[in-house]
Amino acid sequence: MKVKYNLESFGINTKLKQIPDGKGNQLSKLTLETIIDKITSKYYYSDNEKVMINHKEFSNITNNYRIYLDYLVEKGIILINKKYKVGVYSRKYLFTVYFKEYATIKSLKLNSEKKNEKEVKEVALQVDKMVLDRLQEDIRNVNIKEGVVEKEVLFYKEWQPIVDFKNYLSNEENLYRLRHGQREISIKAERIYTPFVQLSKRIRTDYFSFENNRLTSLDIKRSFPLWLAVWLVDNNIFMDYDTKEFLSSVKSGDVYKDLISKFNRNRNLFNNKEDDKPYIDKDITKELFSSWLNGDPNKKNLHNYVMKAYYPIIFDFVKHYKKGFKERMYYTLANMESNFILNTVCKRLYQEIPGIRLLTCHDEIYFEERFKPLVENIWTEELQKVYDRLPVTTDSYTDDDDDDDLNEDSLEFAGIFLD
Repeated sequence: MKVKYNLESFGINTKLKQIPDGKGNQLSKLTLETIIDKITSKYYYSDNEKVMINHKEFSNITNNYRIYLDYLVEKGIILINKKYKVGVYSRKYLFTVYFKEYATIKSLKLNSEKKNEKEVKEVALQVDKMVLDRLQEDIRNVNIKEGVVEKEVLFYKEWQPIVDFKNYLSNEENLYRLRHGQREISIKAERIYTPFVQLSKRIRTDYFSFENNRLTSLDIKRSFPLWLAVWLVDNNIFMDYDTKEFLSSVKSGDVYKDLISKFNRNRNLFNNKEDDKPYIDKDITKELFSSWLNGDPNKKNLHNYVMKAYYPIIFDFVKHYKKGFKERMYYTLANMESNFILNTVCKRLYQEIPGIRLLTCHDEIYFEERFKPLVENIWTEELQKVYDRLPVTTDSYTDDDDDDDLNEDSLEFAGIFLD
């Protein structure tokens, strides 16, 4: 992605080809925009706010790049961490809070550069042809409204809004892709993808319609804990007290509430600082749970510790399953989720509701509001079937009850208790 910003609000007259920096230098507008674009690209395609850029990359733009960087610092656009080690690491650059709040995109072009994404060679997901064809037709025909994309405020610090600038860039890029005809569905990582799924929920709801009919959505609450619970039951995991507690919390809808409590109780175990770590909320808890599913079970970190301490049988069961491929559990659950959304829910909706059009985003479906009562009936019925696959658990059982569920195959698969 290549971007040009509206820089007038930062006191930069972009109508001039040569911009005075106030120190006797004339800066090329094109060079200045190229340098800002370089920093944007590094920022957007990385996981960090601070990005390291080698001086050679700037030198390829201009030998006088330092006066341009100084000018951007003075204008409140960037900050520079000037610490570096030759041949080890470069200086770090980041956008200021002020820039991220007020900068808007003037123009955008796509290039061949892509975000760093893990490639999954084998995809097990098989989508019903009728469903895939209908979904492809629907996203090709969906209408997208024009208009400025507003930034979303993450939180306020000292009365100043901290915006999600990376999300703003992503929304702009993926809306651009869709508006310029990039609407082909692809299947990877056990899910179907289009630029639509890369948009924020607010954009997906507010910017899309079918013939001016507003869209609404339904999603699976606590999706991955639910599919993990179903997978555990399907694989006959040994039902000890802690495992039954997990299944019960999934069935009651309290699984994230319980995990929030457990993560916060232990949040300082891996903290080397004297100050307490911030409170772990629901969003962070979801990330930690996902990191456990998708990560190395042998690493010493908070999510591995909590899952092993409170759900040891589940932890060992999943660890054994992921052996040699740490993402295997994550992709297995993604496959289960996609099969439910695409081959069960979407298939029924297309077959039973004439004229319905659908867009999907992983565990979520979007459709015209006028169909909501009909869709909710089918959605609720099918989701209830999934929950019915989970056993009814209670707190009133003894250790003797666990012995009835004990079998050698489940223990050996979990990698515990047996020599």
